[in-house]
Amino acid sequence: MDNENKYLLGAYQKKSFDLFNQVIALEARNQQFAEAIDLQQKKIQELNNRVNDLTVHVQEREDQLKNLKQPRGRKKVTPAKEDVADAGEF
Repeated sequence: MDNENKYLLGAYQKKSFDLFNQVIALEARNQQFAEAIDLQQKKIQELNNRVNDLTVHVQEREDQLKNLKQPRGRKKVTPAKEDVADAGEF
């Protein structure tokens, strides 16, 4: 093999090795980021579930308060005047 081909083959081998290493490093980084994304998506889902639970709880409490404020079908009974003692006399 002549010298020019030796240099060409050497450069080709070096470059292909460098590119191969870069691909491996990128694949590893890609996997790391994918796992981080999965973890964050799980946390987001947990927080969304918690928000939904709290929203339901707040709605239930608001409904309870509305029920307390609404009259329950009874009218206030005012006693007749003759049944009430005169508060001014001692």
